[in-house]
Parts: sequence; structure tokens; C-alpha cells
Amino acid sequence: MYRIAPFGWPPIQCHKKMNTNHSNRSIVTHPLVESVQRTTGFGALRSALDRGKGAQTSGSRIHLTGLRGVAPVFLLEAIRDRVGRPVVVVCPDQEGAEDVYSDLGTISTARTLLFPEHGIFPHRHEARENLAVRGDRNEALLRILGGKADVVVTSLLGFLEKTIRIETLRANRMTVCVRDTIDLEELREHLVNSGYDVVPTVEEAGQFAVRGSIVDVFDPAWDHPARVELFDDEVVSIRTFDLDSQRSVETIESVTILPAASVSLDDESSVDFRAHLESAGFEPQQIDQIEAEISHSQH
Repeated sequence: MYRIAPFGWPPIQCHKKMNTNHSNRSIVTHPLVESVQRTTGFGALRSALDRGKGAQTSGSRIHLTGLRGVAPVFLLEAIRDRVGRPVVVVCPDQEGAEDVYSDLGTISTARTLLFPEHGIFPHRHEARENLAVRGDRNEALLRILGGKADVVVTSLLGFLEKTIRIETLRANRMTVCVRDTIDLEELREHLVNSGYDVVPTVEEAGQFAVRGSIVDVFDPAWDHPARVELFDDEVVSIRTFDLDSQRSVETIESVTILPAASVSLDDESSVDFRAHLESAGFEPQQIDQIEAEISHSQH
């Protein structure tokens, strides 16, 4: 891995090449990007990139100066086009990351992904943070793991914050398709262990409700909750619906449900979680209170 740090901008981190495919957009390099690639300065940068690629050294840096306005974005796209492998862009803050993400969407043919920051204060011991952001981060991780991102844009805080364990994300994602056969109680247990709250009626992200043979669930990564209808143990329909009106928005063939929590809440994970809190210096009374709050959300 090597880093490219334009003056006044954070490092652009370039990782080893993954198996990726371009988006459906026609692969045409932006004229200004081609102009950047033809400059003498970019020729020197290209040589430095090639040397860094062959050196197999971690943490190598190339410092660039004189970049103003949107110039770093055009340079970034020129670099991405040259190295031909996924790139992670780390910006000073979330607002800057959103700007870069938007600019890249205008000039780049790459599949660009925004990886948001949590937006919570450090050292505030909360069992759950902003679930919408958690859902967006989980969905982004899943796309990255699937090789569906050429450029990942994030803030410095978003880059440094811990993510859900990859093993946990893979083990706890669940895809439900029409005509699948599922056990309603197993589905309920899976959702509880994945951090979803059991409620009479779904009103916000991170909740699910079971009414007879109908299951409503709202993955934080979704724009709308989904309603899964069963006949006996067979899924006969899946529809997204509007929270306010409860009216169907779209009929779909499948949904992939991701965890709503950072950790699985099964018995084994609960023991590990308690041990972790003890090692972090929490008092037994505090641990009992946290476990009680988690248990309350499961029923």
C-alpha cells in the first residue's frame, strides 16, 4: 500500500488490486482528466507510482503541492485510471467527503462509494448509535467485500472508526426470497440476535414486528421497511411500504437483511461482550445495566 498526499489534503490510499468490474456507464475518460495525464508533472508522478508499486513497501508517501479547488479530484481520477485498482480517499471531514463523492460522480466512470462516519462522540459508551448511519456503513462494507467499489470516499473519523467484524456481517446477513421456506420463530430469533427491536408496529429503522403470518422489518440501510407475508412456512410476497400511510411502495422478489447492531447478541457473544466490558474497566453494576437494556430490547 502507498499513500499520495496532495498539499492540504489527506492521503489517498491505494490498496492491492481486487477483482472489480466497471459500472454500466460507458468507460470514457473525462477530457480534463486526460489533460492532467498528459502533463509533465503527472509523468513524474506516474513514474513514482510505478516505483512504489514495485517496491512492495507499506506507508510510502508522495507529497504533491499546488492543488486548488477541484484539481485534487481530477488528479485522483487520473491516478485511479492509471493504477487500475480500488482507491480509498480520506477527507478531513464528512462534508469534504460528500463534496469529493459528488464531484467524482460527475467526472468518473468508477463505481464510487461514500463510507459515512458514525457521528457520535468518542468515549460515550452507547450500546447503539445512529442506526441509519450504521446501516449505510454495513451496506457499504458488503459492497466493498463483494468487489463492487472502485473508489471509497470517507472522512478521517469514518476511516478511523471501528466497523462491524467482517465475520459477524457475513454470518448475520440474511436473504429472504419469494417462494423460500422459512421458520417464523427462527427468523424472529435471527432478527433479535442481529440487534433488531421487537415492537407491535414498526415505526423506525432497526425494528421488526410479527403479526400472524406477516413480518415487517426495517433494515437501517433501507429507505423503506419491508413486509414479508407467509402462507404456512412459504414466503408468498415481499413488499416495501411507507411508514406513515402503511401503503405498499414496491413489490420485490427478495431482501437482504443486514445486522442492526455491531455485534451478534446470541448467548456466546453476550459472554464475550461481558468479558470485554470487564476488561475495559466497567463496574459490575454498569455491566448489569447494559445487559438489562439489551435484554429489554429483545422482548
